[in-house]
Amino acid sequence: MILALGEDHKMNKRVVFLLILGLFLLTFVNAIPPVQTTIVADVGLEISATNFDYHKQNEYHTFRFRVYNTSSQEYFNDEEVNCSFGLINSRGDYVFNQIPVVTDDYLFVVNVTGGNFSEVGAYHEGINCITDDGTIGAFPKIISFEVTPTGEELTTAKAILQLGFIALLILLLLADLFSIMLLPDKTTKDGQGLIMDFGNLKYLRPLLLLVAWVILLAIFFLASNIAIAYLTAGMFGSFLFVVYKIMFVLTLPIIFVWFIWIFVKMFQDREIKSMLERGVSIGEI
Repeated sequence: MILALGEDHKMNKRVVFLLILGLFLLTFVNAIPPVQTTIVADVGLEISATNFDYHKQNEYHTFRFRVYNTSSQEYFNDEEVNCSFGLINSRGDYVFNQIPVVTDDYLFVVNVTGGNFSEVGAYHEGINCITDDGTIGAFPKIISFEVTPTGEELTTAKAILQLGFIALLILLLLADLFSIMLLPDKTTKDGQGLIMDFGNLKYLRPLLLLVAWVILLAIFFLASNIAIAYLTAGMFGSFLFVVYKIMFVLTLPIIFVWFIWIFVKMFQDREIKSMLERGVSIGEI
């Protein structure tokens, strides 16, 4: 009996020893950091894309990039790597997402319509590529740019310059209208209303009227651009641009009618002048 108790005591000691050893080994194993795979900087994929700062609102754009091996400098096509392209606006919303198309010269191409650039503000182009077997990937390429109404940087200096042009055009328009008021619009008549002589200066009036129309057209064009670019609400700028487009469409018919009217008046005056030279006294036609 005593011998049996001694054997049980020895067995219990072994179990406790093995349990303590197991806990020690488990803690030791957990302390060892997990195995990590590190991609060396000169081994992997690199995305080469064109950077740009500004893009015009509602205008079509083609994004292009290439993917190459950083060690061999060889380019990849879509049969070797899988790439995705995304476009994010200033609110963080995805406005466009597509798998790029590859051309013959290993150029990845993404065509984005102008409707995806309807909002003014910051946009972010994101590109991510990985090999077909998923073993090698590239660091995501992020390119940020600004969408503006003109496709250029909006600065106070440009705004002041454009306002200066508008002020100059307004002065020219006023000077033109004042000159029109000073020019005679009829032929010279005597006290009885008979034509005595023709004044050639009257032909300058329709010419100056045409110049006034062109100046007014330029004023509306510049004003609409400034309003669209710098005013938060684009409705006023859009209205001015619609007025400009209507005036621009009417310009060619106005010029056509203007030429016909000038030639008709010159022909009539020539006939009347010929009659006056023959001594015929007539009233103004």
